[in-house]
Amino acid sequence: MAVWMTYSSMILMGAGVSAGEINNGNWTLSHNVLSLEGEILPQSSRHFRRLYAAAMLSIPYPKPIVIELDCTGGDLAAAIRIVRIIRAAQREKTTVTVSIRSGKRCYSTCLLLFAAANHRQAAPGALFRFPSSANSDVTLRILSSIAEVDADLANHLLKMGFPDEVQTASQLGYKYLNFVTLQE
Repeated sequence: MAVWMTYSSMILMGAGVSAGEINNGNWTLSHNVLSLEGEILPQSSRHFRRLYAAAMLSIPYPKPIVIELDCTGGDLAAAIRIVRIIRAAQREKTTVTVSIRSGKRCYSTCLLLFAAANHRQAAPGALFRFPSSANSDVTLRILSSIAEVDADLANHLLKMGFPDEVQTASQLGYKYLNFVTLQE
């Protein structure tokens, strides 16, 4: 199933462009910044696609996109669909930056979105959490999905043993994960 759409099909699906902030589910678009707050829900990929389309119509080429996350994890299939949209956009020369501010979260399936970005930014106090057991089916499916977009990140998480507590970006190690540190 192709995820990428032409601009005309985006217009036909009703992804209009307007000034200011646009909300769709737990996603928000403000200029070229897409923000997710809360859980990745089954419909989150559809909401992301619509706001992403609106952003593409409203900013000049090349089209850099920033995705700000404060995400508690959620639906793995929806996260994979969002990653496919991100990857299709990257093939069209869109640069995607994922940003996690201090005190904001990137838990479980959110790590897929983090791994898919061209550029990763995390404040030292950004919070990460992995599924609770390295033997669980969900953990293995998430790790496998992360490995498809960033094998180095998946290997690092596997070596860490998926600690069952919240880790700050400082604890994860910026250099290995190729983060850019945000000012707190």
